[in-house]
Amino acid sequence: MKTKALTFFALISSVLGLSAQTPTFNCGSTGSYGALNITTDTTIQLPADGILNCTTITIANGRTLTFAKNALNTPVYLLATGDVAISGIIDVSGYPGKGGLNGAGLAGGDGGPGGFSGGPGSSSAGVLAGAGGGLGGGARGISSGSNAGNGGSGSYGKAATTYQGNDPTAAAASGTIYGNGLLIPLIGGS
Repeated sequence: MKTKALTFFALISSVLGLSAQTPTFNCGSTGSYGALNITTDTTIQLPADGILNCTTITIANGRTLTFAKNALNTPVYLLATGDVAISGIIDVSGYPGKGGLNGAGLAGGDGGPGGFSGGPGSSSAGVLAGAGGGLGGGARGISSGSNAGNGGSGSYGKAATTYQGNDPTAAAASGTIYGNGLLIPLIGGS
């Protein structure tokens, strides 16, 4: 009886000892970037591979971290060997479209880092709006002969809502659905 009680006590002690240990996670950071401590709104130029190997990452409340795209337009990877505290904002948004005079030179907005650009717009009859880039980019505009028609919206995680505005031409189809609400994997927008 004593042997069984002692064995049970040893088993409970080892289980309690295991639960008191803190699990570790290794994301693969080398720490070569050092500490990333954002206390003012900051834009960082992404390295060629898009990876920032930090020791720690801290983004203060009310502060925004943005990124300048690299030549390959890679996604942003923030890796840390230590603590990560994000109270502010990490912004990888794209940019609005660029308009020209009388519908000339309407260009889609540039995508953010790792994202895809929007299709060119149109405000001229017979000139169709272009399709958006990327996996879920909206379809090209539909022409009614007298109106250019709107291009479709991008679709991440679910079908996007397309807007017709004042244009009597039907809006083009939204893009193919890609990605999911869990953001795994996180893929640049369209």
